[in-house]
Amino acid sequence: QDATPNWNAILQWSIAQGAKTSSATTSAGDGDGVRTFTDEERKWFYDAMASGLVNEVERMKEVTEALRAVDATATLDDDELARREALLEDLTMRVENVDNAGDLYTIGGFEPLIATLKSPHESLRAGAAEALATTTQNHEKAQTHALGAGAMSALIDAARRDGGDNARAKALYALSCLIRGNANAQKAFALGEGVQLCAKLIAHPGSEKVRVKALVLARHVVTQSEANMACAIEFNMITAAAGCLSSDDINATEAAARLLLDIARCCDFEKSPKAVDDFRRSTTTRIIADARATIAALTDEDDIAANTETKIALDSLAAMFA
Repeated sequence: QDATPNWNAILQWSIAQGAKTSSATTSAGDGDGVRTFTDEERKWFYDAMASGLVNEVERMKEVTEALRAVDATATLDDDELARREALLEDLTMRVENVDNAGDLYTIGGFEPLIATLKSPHESLRAGAAEALATTTQNHEKAQTHALGAGAMSALIDAARRDGGDNARAKALYALSCLIRGNANAQKAFALGEGVQLCAKLIAHPGSEKVRVKALVLARHVVTQSEANMACAIEFNMITAAAGCLSSDDINATEAAARLLLDIARCCDFEKSPKAVDDFRRSTTTRIIADARATIAALTDEDDIAANTETKIALDSLAAMFA
């Protein structure tokens, strides 16, 4: 049975009460529009509102228990796979609500999601990662609970090993949500060799979606500490990001340009001479020049507007390393 309250019925009831009030006011000639609700009406309304609060949590419990009921590593038939995909979509929708996201830990919801990251079905791995991302996005309490439940190592492992580009991209997105604004999560990400992973995936030739997510994730971490910056440079993140400037994907070129500019502005070049070498390498300067020329040749106003941020970043890089 669907636990979602009938909000339409509540709305219709409210409209009906307003109509009664208006009618009563007109008949009595009283302009204050005040009507006293009966105890029965008041109880019905409060019960309906309370059911909405209770049923959200109860429904999340049902979903997490259903996910936990089957071995996450089992191969499923089509019907069961579809059912579990729907459960994950349902849970993701519900944790968009900040209060529900905070309650996910209370009902033990992180464990079945983390376990599902090892499913043999890519759609379930991607769904679990998206649910974790939605839960932890801009939510410090949920980030802390997810970190304690082991989400960091599970998501890094998923991003490193997953053979499906969609699931891998979702894992990178979840990592971005988990670490954003959370110092402890950022430290755990670095300890889990997350910076090295970003550098590797930025150079990933198979999927622009994966590269974009890795570029965005890298922007969250490389400027957080000198250690992260040094690691990014050591693992050739500059040359990998420069390679993305040749992409046909506008999101990849913008993310790459902005990451390169962040590194250039925040890096201590005296401590990292390799960074200067990587930026001034002939291949890097040529790629930046080619990308600027491509944008300069645009004539369509929408295309020009869409590339504004990329142009600003590339012009700044060219000026810094001229």
